[in-house]
Amino acid sequence: MQWTSGDQIVAQISACNNQAANACSTQNRSNAVTLPTAPAVPSMPVEVSRNNGQICLSWANSVAGQTYTIQSGSMGNWQNVGSQTFQAGNGCVPLQSAQGSMSFRVAVNSVCGIKYSPPMTITFCTPPVVSRPTVNAAQNGQLAISWNNAVGATSYRVFYSCGSN
Repeated sequence: MQWTSGDQIVAQISACNNQAANACSTQNRSNAVTLPTAPAVPSMPVEVSRNNGQICLSWANSVAGQTYTIQSGSMGNWQNVGSQTFQAGNGCVPLQSAQGSMSFRVAVNSVCGIKYSPPMTITFCTPPVVSRPTVNAAQNGQLAISWNNAVGATSYRVFYSCGSN
């Protein structure tokens, strides 16, 4: 027999012997036990903050009192980030990458198994690379500074120093 979460289970037992037909005692009935309900799928986590080498995520609790694990990865290649479990709908874990993108999901752990949230993806912004500037003396005591445009740059900051530093 297979039971599912939410079913009520009651055991009944009677003692019998092989001496006589139907020689069994009256059935004694156990107390009813309800199997735990499987947790709902947690909500997709959202990024709360990113600093000091970690990312903090928040999600809606699926079942009170359950523990949650934050995982990173994609397409069936998910791994727990750190060894922490979280009781509430938020947690901070180490940030392992600084380029490209990274996906996170939340796993709710219960006696009825594990359910996973939909993944969320964050993208890391890589600063554009600028070429080495060229400085030429111009007329009227001014300098002409030139460089090649950097792909993706929206503005430039020019710094200078006097002397060889």
